[in-house]
Amino acid sequence: MSSVSFKRKPVNLAGSRVEIGDSAPPFKAISNDLKLFKLTDLTSAYKIITSFPSLDTPVCDLQVKQFNQDAAELSDEVTVVGISKDLPFAQQRFCSMNEIKNVQVVSDYRFTSFGYHYGVLIEELNLLARTVFILDSKNIIRYIQIVDEITHQPDYQDVLDKLNEIISQTKESADAAASSVPLNNIQDITGQFKRWELSDNFKIKATFILPPSKSPRFMVKAILVISEQYEIQPFMTYQEDKLVLELSDLKEVEINQNLLNFVKAVDRLKI
Repeated sequence: MSSVSFKRKPVNLAGSRVEIGDSAPPFKAISNDLKLFKLTDLTSAYKIITSFPSLDTPVCDLQVKQFNQDAAELSDEVTVVGISKDLPFAQQRFCSMNEIKNVQVVSDYRFTSFGYHYGVLIEELNLLARTVFILDSKNIIRYIQIVDEITHQPDYQDVLDKLNEIISQTKESADAAASSVPLNNIQDITGQFKRWELSDNFKIKATFILPPSKSPRFMVKAILVISEQYEIQPFMTYQEDKLVLELSDLKEVEINQNLLNFVKAVDRLKI
């Protein structure tokens, strides 16, 4: 889904699409005590990550309170994380006033890392969409719920039902969902990822044709956030409606995991 609605008016989601069966993209945020929070900090077997626009709205208020209540009934092998672009100070005040102890609330205000990596940044509002993701012990995405109307609440029962289903499944099924065709060299990228093409001297490039009404700002920012995460330095050019991203000097070597994750994330960027 590349768009949702806000008070019945369509709005666009920026960032890289993720799908069930994908390895969950790493992201970083800021905790209430202003420390760096990373996905890898979570060591529980299952994670529920729920995003929302702002705690200063009634629906988001209810969303965090409901997940806090639901989380109290879950086992220790499940961690619930709430994320928005509210400032950490506001999040801390909200959690303190409402005794939010079962949801770890973090802020995407500084990096917009979650918003871009999971494709849930609302361009028109610069806020996160209302979503729920469930990750398993290997950080494989097993469930995605993107609420199509931002003013509506998530389907909480569906989340809990799916969580129970995921927990009951074998680890082998999770491994199978995470498996992919092995890639050995640069040429293999163009065979598996439709947006990329190979040019001379082991350069690969991805081209985005942007609609006339589409600003390149969010696309460029998303690429920069993804680049920083995976320590890749692309070269970008923009002319008229065409944004071209190029990786050069790759040499004819095996593909490392950072490069593969970067290529995959860019390939799924929403236009």
